Amino acid sequence: MLIVGAGIWGMCRLLRCKPVDPGIPDPRKSSFYALASVGCSMAVLVFGMLMQRASHVVVTHGATPGNGMPLSMGSKGLMSQCVVLIIYCLPAGLLMLKRREPLRSAGLTMVNFWSSLFIGATLALLTMCFYPGGLLAKLRLIDSHHGVALLYFAFVGFGEEFLFRGYLQVRLAAWRGKAQGLVLASTIMALAHVPARFLLEGQPFSKAFLSSCADVPGSLLFGFIMLCTGNIMASGIFHTFANWVETLQ
Repeated sequence: MLIVGAGIWGMCRLLRCKPVDPGIPDPRKSSFYALASVGCSMAVLVFGMLMQRASHVVVTHGATPGNGMPLSMGSKGLMSQCVVLIIYCLPAGLLMLKRREPLRSAGLTMVNFWSSLFIGATLALLTMCFYPGGLLAKLRLIDSHHGVALLYFAFVGFGEEFLFRGYLQVRLAAWRGKAQGLVLASTIMALAHVPARFLLEGQPFSKAFLSSCADVPGSLLFGFIMLCTGNIMASGIFHTFANWVETLQ
């Protein structure tokens, strides 16, 4: 993680990424609104998970159809993930609109856009290169089903990066400082995976909690990318491909 982080910092320096002013007039108040927004989104998602559990629709990531794609990534899973994306974005978007906060305050900006695109693409390529099997072997496996999976994980990656990184982390960093904002937002994002692993995947709560805690270092890395670029493009692409490459087996 430290080596990757140093590489990201170096690329940002070489590409001359500019600091992005989030334009948040009251960071403390905006941070509380952001925490409330995340809480609202998670409450709706947990309610949906409980409804799924009650109807005995449990996601089992080990179960795959003949093409090797996890069951949750079919057309129905894609529609469900689209709904999740809306749940992530709607409360935060409405609050930004109500408080007249600029899009750049959530990492949606043209500042450093092309640099972020390059950094994200580079990290995605490295992810595929260093994943067991190598780049060429992975490329030979790609078919139309993997295209659906890529779109699925784009909804996951950019939705989470917008809510937890662009919206929450930027405000916490403006209020508490970059280091505290990074740690707080990254920890919240990692622990936000506990309900899905407990309610949908059927993991014991202790295992769901510990496995989510194990996601904190990776979450910190995504957050560090956001700090360096001020744009969710790089972390969104990296997040998407880091998840998607696991389907190329």
